[in-house]
Amino acid sequence: SHFSHAKWCLRRWNGDSYYVQVPKPSSLASVITYSVGAAGKPMAADTVEFAGGVHYNNHPTSKTIGHWIMGYGYASSGSTSYFADPVGGSSAVPWSGPVAKTFSYSSSSFTSRFLQSNGVAY
Repeated sequence: SHFSHAKWCLRRWNGDSYYVQVPKPSSLASVITYSVGAAGKPMAADTVEFAGGVHYNNHPTSKTIGHWIMGYGYASSGSTSYFADPVGGSSAVPWSGPVAKTFSYSSSSFTSRFLQSNGVAY
């Protein structure tokens, strides 16, 4: 499953064995402030960007993209979230050119635009 892969990646990164899965979270701000701020651990977001719709971090709008990214920080009490995007700088993805390795996004907009098909693990 998608979440099994995310938990495996997070365990590899942190050496931990316990993570929570939240499909369709209501608030990324509460997740990222808890995970990064209180627990001191990154969180994983299982995003979906639909062709012709809003995309993040210079991903091509002509494609539907299902993509895991890592949330590693936040600002303004969680109203802005910071992410690491594995496509940034990758030679394995043909459209990686304009994609940054890290980016920030409004937590509330990110939640409603990209996290309602799958969810998060933290």
